[in-house]
Amino acid sequence: LGCNADGVHQGCRFCGARPYENVTCPVTAEVPEDTCWFRSEPRLQHYWDESCAWGVKGCFADGIHRQCRFCTTAADRRRAGNPTPFDDIECPMLLL
Repeated sequence: LGCNADGVHQGCRFCGARPYENVTCPVTAEVPEDTCWFRSEPRLQHYWDESCAWGVKGCFADGIHRQCRFCTTAADRRRAGNPTPFDDIECPMLLL
């Protein structure tokens, strides 16, 4: 039950959520409850923002947690040359 979840690998398996709630997820597949989680780390910086709300720009960055928020730094903006939708969201100092 749940095998071939990615459509390519037989060993890739759905787990933990309906209708696969009886398939136990390995620890490596568990999504943390209090930090951003991405399948592939994005190029944009991000941080945990308890003040995030549904529909607020940058929030829900990982597609899982409302509090996960995209941000940029002044250095990012100077280097990038290409604006992002999150250029007005300054990263907290602890990320620098």
